Amino acid sequence: MKFMLRIKGEVGVDRDIEETMCRLKLKKKFVGVILNKETNVQMGMVQKIRNCVAYGEVSDELLEKIIASRGRALDTSKKMAEPKKVVEGLKQGKSLEDFNVKPFFRMHPPRGGFRGPASTKTHYPKGTLGDHGKELNKLVERML
Repeated sequence: MKFMLRIKGEVGVDRDIEETMCRLKLKKKFVGVILNKETNVQMGMVQKIRNCVAYGEVSDELLEKIIASRGRALDTSKKMAEPKKVVEGLKQGKSLEDFNVKPFFRMHPPRGGFRGPASTKTHYPKGTLGDHGKELNKLVERML
């Protein structure tokens, strides 16, 4: 599964890019979402906003940590499902709303900061933006 983090803020972003981010539930800086159904439409949106986000593959263990520490209940009168059950359901094609979990995760800024002098303005491997592949796990681990 892919995990996507918004790195750039809200000021000075083009209207069409901002609308695309809102459709993907990336409304504020340091918000992450899970893309479990990678359709052509979603991947087209990812390509459109790749200069403002970091994305890549996330491991199941880290996904459980994200849901356990940063997941919030959609309906506060009901309890959230266990993180293992949520990850198994996501693999089967269900959505986070089926397990009473909000579809986005508010993350911390990375502990230790971003790497390099202009790292939030350049693409991976020199910076933070763009497709990280499996290396996204290191960044997300620092943001928990």
